[in-house]
Amino acid sequence: MKKHGQITVQPEIPAELARLPELAFNLYWSWSPPARAMFRLIDRELFERVQSSPVALLREVPSARLAELTRDEAFMSSYRTVLADFDAYMRTGAAGSGVADDERPDDPDRTDGRDA
Repeated sequence: MKKHGQITVQPEIPAELARLPELAFNLYWSWSPPARAMFRLIDRELFERVQSSPVALLREVPSARLAELTRDEAFMSSYRTVLADFDAYMRTGAAGSGVADDERPDDPDRTDGRDA
C-alpha cells in the first residue's frame, strides 16, 4: 500500500490556555523551572514519553485533558504565574541574551554612571 500523505490532528486548545503554544515554541520554558513544571502537570507520563518537549506534548495530549485543566485551579494558577513571568521577561528585552538592554555593559545609553 502506498502512502500518499499524512494527516496530523492537533488537539483543540481551550481559550483559557490559548498561550500554551506560544510558551511551547519559545525556549523560555527550557530554563524556567516553573514553566517546565507547568508543562509536566499537563500529563507527566506523556511529557516524559515525548522527552520533555512541550511542542510534542501539545501535539499528543487529548483535548479532553486540556479542557479538564481549565477547571483545575492549581494548574491555572501555575499557568497564570508562568505567563506573568514570561511576559515580564519578554518586556525586559532579555529575549536574546538573558540580560536586560539597560544592563548591558557595552550600552552607550546606560545612565548608571558605570564605565562601559
